[in-house]
Formats: sequence, C-alpha cells, structure tokens
Amino acid sequence: MNSQTTILSICVPTYNRSKFLSEALDSIIISIKGFEDRVEIIVSDNASTDNTFDIVKEYQAKYSFIRYNRNKENVFDKNFFIAASLANGNYIWVFADDDKMEEQAVINVINYINQNYNLIICNYSIWNNDFTSKLKEKFYNVSKNIEFNDHNEILKKLGSKLQFLSSIVIEKNTFFNLDEEEYNSLHEFGISFAFSLYCGIIKNVKAVLIANPQLRYRGNNSPLTDRKTWYKYFATGSTLLFEELRKKGYSSRSIYSAKSIVLGKYILHDISFRKRKGENLHEIFKLIFPYYKYHVLFWFVITPMIFVPKFIIIFTNKLVVSLRK
Repeated sequence: MNSQTTILSICVPTYNRSKFLSEALDSIIISIKGFEDRVEIIVSDNASTDNTFDIVKEYQAKYSFIRYNRNKENVFDKNFFIAASLANGNYIWVFADDDKMEEQAVINVINYINQNYNLIICNYSIWNNDFTSKLKEKFYNVSKNIEFNDHNEILKKLGSKLQFLSSIVIEKNTFFNLDEEEYNSLHEFGISFAFSLYCGIIKNVKAVLIANPQLRYRGNNSPLTDRKTWYKYFATGSTLLFEELRKKGYSSRSIYSAKSIVLGKYILHDISFRKRKGENLHEIFKLIFPYYKYHVLFWFVITPMIFVPKFIIIFTNKLVVSLRK
C-alpha cells in the first residue's frame, strides 16, 4: 500500500490471543470493505507463544493491507506505542485484540476525519465474554454527538475513560508529542496512552464523541480483577495521570472533576461489588486515602460504603436496581 494514500491505520497490539484476534480481524476487515486502498491493519505481536504468527500469515495471504510486526520480547504496554509508530496513516486507531468493530465503523470514522477532527471518540456497547449477550447498549449514555474544542472540557467530562484504547481514533501527529522517556515512565500504571493523548490535545483540539456505538467491548476479559492490581491502575494510576496533566497546564477544576469520575464511575462500583461478596475493605481505604483525601465524594460516599455493614450495601443495591426498572 502506498503510504501517501493511507488515511487510517488500525493498529492491533496482541499477545497470546489468537482466537480473539481472529474475531477482531474479521470484524475490522468487514468494516474496511470499500476502503482497502486507504486503510491498513497493523498487527504488533508482543512475542506471543501461541499460534498468533500463523494466524496472521493466513490473513496476510488473503489481504494485502495487513502488516505484521513481532517484538523480540514482551514489552507490555509499550507495544501500544510500537503498533502506533508503525502506522503509515495520518490517523491511528489502536484497537484491542479482543474487541469487535461494527460494520459501519470505518466509514463513519473516515467521515469525521474528513471534517478535520483530530480526536474521534467512539461510543461502544458492552457484551459478555463470548458476545452472545449485550450487557449495556452504550458506555457513554448520550443520545447525540458531543463536540469539544477545549482540552480542559474533555478532561472534565471524560477523565480517565479515554484509557480505553479501542474507542480512540487520533491524528498521529497529535498523539506522538512526548519524549519517549515521559510516556515510558507511566507504562506500569496503564496510563501512558491516555497521557500521550491528553498532552497532544493541549494546544489544539477539535474532538467529537460519536453517540452511536462503533464497536463491541468484550466484557469479563480483564486480568486486572485482583484487588491490588485493580487499585494500582484505577486509583494510583489515574491520580498519577491527573497530577502529570496538572504539570502540563490542565486546570485544577478539570482535574477535580476527572477524579470525581474515577470515584463515582469506577471505585464506587468496585467497592459495592466487593462489599456484597463479603470482602474486608479497610485496606482499600488505606490505598485510596492519599489520592482522594481532599475530595468531598471520598468522605461522604466512598468512606461510608467501606465501613457500613454488608447488608446495607446489599439492600441499597437492590433498591437502586428496582428503581431503574
């Protein structure tokens, strides 16, 4: 493919998920139909030990727009950046190896690319692990597209939600704006991708959140369920992200709002889930106190949930579920 004609590079970092990878590639290939000369797929293999190499070679034999890279060793989250750096397109879409793309996703995204948006945020539906049951119609509960022209407004409204790779299409020059050392230092906390994104849009942003789902997220497929690991990513990691963005010039107000999203969208639900399972959550209080001790939501919602008896959380959860019906 002539790199001068490539508009969009769909970059798929992968590791030991050949079965899921096939499903992801099949969905992407269907969505690309009609744009084969303007869209490429790049699979960046993080030194898989399964049959990923053989699977990709089978696809390459059929489709000339698929490229393959294999790392000499597993470099973990750095592979996201390796995959993106190989792109010939002006726009990159780092797509998870276990998700599925909707049939009209590529044509919809290219439509927004042609309108000169440098950040396109795709809504998505959430499914069970084998895609037989839809768990949630939309991750972003919006009925119409939302446009952004201010980086602080994006952080305020979306916060760490932009860590989800598959939902982000971004201009390549906007994304690659940091020294490698800066984003390398944050890989272990799972926030380097979002950090690069947020740093890239500081000086110039024209973004759109597409209301209709453009992909399907495979649920119950994360290795981050261990309590310590989960809070490393969603408490420590997100807070490090916000503090680094503060240094880059993001406002205190937008950072406070972003922290509210973490507390209300992620930590609250995790605490409710673990409480109903009967876990002792005193350790969680110690884990998140240093990061949220100045936040109202932490003291008036999160802390009471940690220390109240289990039956109160169970009753409250049932009440909320019944009211939503």
